Amino acid sequence: IKLIDTVSDMLEGSISDLVELLYGLDTLKCINGGETGIQELMVHFSRFFGMELKPSQCYNAYVDIRRRKNRE
Repeated sequence: IKLIDTVSDMLEGSISDLVELLYGLDTLKCINGGETGIQELMVHFSRFFGMELKPSQCYNAYVDIRRRKNRE
């Protein structure tokens, strides 16, 4: 069993991974029946994981994800 000191130690992925998760949750309307927007999700999840995620980082990561998907 791996003990963690903080919640931020739980997230082992990149900011791009977190953004992909947020957009997935938003697209599938998994949080609050889809009433919670991506910006609000970003604020709550970044606070939960103890990281600073700015709207521009979120948007840039989303654009990168879309580019990657379009190349496949």
